[in-house]
Amino acid sequence: FGAIAPILVLYLTALGFSDSNVGLFLSLTLFGDVVLALSISWIADSVGRRRVLAVGSAMMAASGFVFFLSGRFIVLLLAATFGVISPSGNEVGPFSSVEVGMLSQLVQPEDRIYVLMHYQILGFVGLALGSLVSGAVISHLEKGASSHEAYRFVFLAYGCIGLVKVALSLFMTPYTELDHPHFPERLVDSPEASEDEETDVDDEPTCDERQSLIAKRPLIDRTASSTPQAVITTTKLTLGDLDDAEESALPLLSLVFIVLLFSVDSFASSLTPASYVSLYLKSEYGATIRTITTVLASSALGAVVTSLLTGAISKRIGLVLTMVTTHISDVARTLAAAPGPFVTGRLVEIDRLRWVFVISGAIKIGYDLALLGGFRQTKLQH
Repeated sequence: FGAIAPILVLYLTALGFSDSNVGLFLSLTLFGDVVLALSISWIADSVGRRRVLAVGSAMMAASGFVFFLSGRFIVLLLAATFGVISPSGNEVGPFSSVEVGMLSQLVQPEDRIYVLMHYQILGFVGLALGSLVSGAVISHLEKGASSHEAYRFVFLAYGCIGLVKVALSLFMTPYTELDHPHFPERLVDSPEASEDEETDVDDEPTCDERQSLIAKRPLIDRTASSTPQAVITTTKLTLGDLDDAEESALPLLSLVFIVLLFSVDSFASSLTPASYVSLYLKSEYGATIRTITTVLASSALGAVVTSLLTGAISKRIGLVLTMVTTHISDVARTLAAAPGPFVTGRLVEIDRLRWVFVISGAIKIGYDLALLGGFRQTKLQH
């Protein structure tokens, strides 16, 4: 993804497409990625997670080969909409949601946040390396060929990488599936734990899978139901249930609010995808492709620094404040990002590309302030 994001708009512009058509192209690409992610991820557990990743990788390969072979607008639009192409360099398609589910299943709950943190870091590092390699290869090829031909070679390499991902997906461990083999028992962590197991041989098993999900309540003597004590106990249980029902509605409202905030932030990000940043640097400053990819790679590596602090920050200040500084993404944000490139394309058409950075920054500041004000007092509950 990091290899093609810097050249996507440059390639489409070199083919002679208008600025508004390029913006529409990127918007439909993002919309297609959302539909693909939702439809494939929805059936991932029933069809098989490894198969889903293989299918997504095959669609990624097909998109790369189509971009290499064809230069027609409608053909490329269909390949980008129904395939896997990322205008921003971020991961799109069914990969992220399925991979996060796999990783979360393979590790203990207390280790998940650090495993996912390293997963995110590797993604940013891969994005940076892809951008740097793409710039170096294109700079070398431009010495003996046109920029258009150099861009086509990168898409060919993108398709070949998709085929490699197909093979890697099929050879993953079966423990990543929902219907996985039985996990081996964990080793005893301490001598005290082994002593407890020896003394509790005759006790009921305490495996997490055999424990009751609902805490057992003390039995109430029905023969004493007329006594004041029994009446008070019953009343407390009823009021407690009502309180739980009222509190259960709060997370739903919070979820809706935070998804709306994520969508606003994603729209702001979609105004300045890596593809349009490349166009801006080239048109305004005459930057070479090597310079452009170096700038984008530096930005990705800067995100690595914040990701390294994710685990420690989230334990100290909570997940919500951590999200303010690290910008966690999801499918809803990708959907909200779809109109952004079209808006940017229109601004490019009227020679106002520089204003998208001002608009995007202002929206992001508003997002961060709204998230901080709405959830600053929220405590971590799970």
